[in-house]
Amino acid sequence: MVKRGARKIGLIDRNEQLMAEAASTLRALDCEVATAAADISRQASAHAAFGQVVEALGRVHCLVNSAAIYPRQDIFEITDEEWDLENAVNIKGTYHMMVAAVRHMQGFVAAPQVTGRIVNVTSVDAFKAHPQNAHYAATKAAVVSLTKSFAQACAKDQILVNSVAPAGFATERARQLGFLGELAAANPLGRAAEPAEIAEWIVMMGSSRNSYATGENVIVSGVTSMPEATALPASYRCALVTGATSGIGKAIVLALRDAGLQVIAVGRSREALQALGQEQGVVTVEADVRQADAFAQVLSQYPVDVLVNNAGVLSSRAAFQDMDPAEIDTMLDINLKAPCT
Repeated sequence: MVKRGARKIGLIDRNEQLMAEAASTLRALDCEVATAAADISRQASAHAAFGQVVEALGRVHCLVNSAAIYPRQDIFEITDEEWDLENAVNIKGTYHMMVAAVRHMQGFVAAPQVTGRIVNVTSVDAFKAHPQNAHYAATKAAVVSLTKSFAQACAKDQILVNSVAPAGFATERARQLGFLGELAAANPLGRAAEPAEIAEWIVMMGSSRNSYATGENVIVSGVTSMPEATALPASYRCALVTGATSGIGKAIVLALRDAGLQVIAVGRSREALQALGQEQGVVTVEADVRQADAFAQVLSQYPVDVLVNNAGVLSSRAAFQDMDPAEIDTMLDINLKAPCT
């Protein structure tokens, strides 16, 4: 977050020594830091710590709930004490911090501007069988549910609440416990993610780059990856966007152009393409994505590094059994077959 421009950071943790070390690192980056030691599993302690941060730094625009514990235990051997501790930190702690943040943020509502953002760190374990750590997985599933409930409750106040669910990643603790080989073996990429790679997604959901998504859970499992949002790879020079003349397609064209790429805007409306080319300074091509040969010719003319398949058509909203067969064929051709071609 500091690398992305944050100048004030509040830290809340039980481990005062590690928190002090983290604060020192951030201050060396010319960041103002406030710290508060707390047991977030207790409401009074969590709310008091949040209040300390507010008193020191002022308005809080984003809360990231990252605190959690990860003790392994066979599913048939989990004790009451282990359940209580896991629930207290991972669920109650997250809940108490969200309540504190929401009550604070509600004092700054100025719709339609975003009031604040909350990002909860969950886990892919919330969505799969995990018999060696079932209590942890259950708490993370609960946090996904809490995220959705808070998002709906806070939408009227323009507070965006989302979660990010990473697969196992290469934390210092994972290294100490010797988990990296296990994590690598379970991942199609053959390695565990680095903390900085997961942080990119959290920063995106917690920053002004997210102005609309709420109640969402972003899974970062290693099956897909995301480059830093501030810049595409330097080798990328040219992007081609289908369905480019309006709506999301036009917005994609402008975003890629602003990122420094030559953009080829493809569409079927000659008038809309002419207007787009004249107003926005992009190359336009009139083409029907259903015509594979014509589209291949377009691709052969430009050294395309990025292809965005945005072209699509909506149905007439008739019940499926009442739709004209020709309309169904058109939808399949444009929405399904053309992107594959």
